[in-house]
Amino acid sequence: MLITLALMVVGIFIGRFLRGREQLNKTVSFLLMLSVCILLFIMGIRVALNPNLKNAFSSVGVISLILFFFATACSILAVYFFTKTKQKTK
Repeated sequence: MLITLALMVVGIFIGRFLRGREQLNKTVSFLLMLSVCILLFIMGIRVALNPNLKNAFSSVGVISLILFFFATACSILAVYFFTKTKQKTK
């Protein structure tokens, strides 16, 4: 964990010194996208190799559905209350 944090801090300092170089920015963006794609691919392989995947699908699906409904309901309520209070102040 400490190594990861140190690498991030070093990357921030190097990025500050190399700011404004457009070609470097494009190269770093491409490498970042490539590394994210590789990471997602490897994570997909790891999930597919999980022997308990079939058993976990039903419980993961139910939990995901519950989280979806609560997040959607809370978002709708928040928009309702914020727009209602905004209309009262006008």
